[in-house]
Amino acid sequence: MKYFNSIKTILALLAGLTVTIGCRNSDYDKLGKTEVTIETDRGRIVIRLYDDTPTYRDNFVKLVEQGAYDGAVWHRIVRDGFIQAGTNNEGKYVGNTLPAEIVYPTHFHKAGAVAAAKEDDDVNPDRRGSNTQFYIVTGKVFTPGSLAELRQTMADADTLHGFAPFTELQKRVYTKRGGAPHLDGAYTVFGEVVEGLGVVQSIGHEKTVDEKPVHRIAIKRVSVTKR
Repeated sequence: MKYFNSIKTILALLAGLTVTIGCRNSDYDKLGKTEVTIETDRGRIVIRLYDDTPTYRDNFVKLVEQGAYDGAVWHRIVRDGFIQAGTNNEGKYVGNTLPAEIVYPTHFHKAGAVAAAKEDDDVNPDRRGSNTQFYIVTGKVFTPGSLAELRQTMADADTLHGFAPFTELQKRVYTKRGGAPHLDGAYTVFGEVVEGLGVVQSIGHEKTVDEKPVHRIAIKRVSVTKR
């Protein structure tokens, strides 16, 4: 399957880069307690799965416990956008999609957001997400002006996905921490990085050809480390 075709034009308009470090605080406990650790050959990434996207949380945990991501690779990198991975044997696990659980604007595409890939709305109007393919946002830091300009660009391109103006929290996060706001409202965000965002950003810097990493970037092991 091919994902994110409809955003390539908008991505081409984005420039700049941010490197931030994930951190823990009490706010995460309000979102969920399940944590998954992804060991890569670039370092460790810990993600917290949200309780209000239970279908995606439980599906991800099930696949992790089956070892479905052990030995997989980061097969796609979109500069200033995201890094994407799937299971280690797509032929074995792929075949189903999950109903959308888009909890917006509570969950949005800040740097470190974890979301399900999907096909374009023209063939997938219900925005059902992949049951195996996920991505982690790298994104960029915006100025207030560039964030407003992006929203206008999306409006002109009819890619606002029906969402309302950015909340004050979104504006603050996108101008301080960064993210990929052009994806908001269209994809199910079901978790976020709480440790190792620097590792994610490092992978996002890897050299690519046609969004494919030149060098193999392995996912060594994935495990559920907290419930």
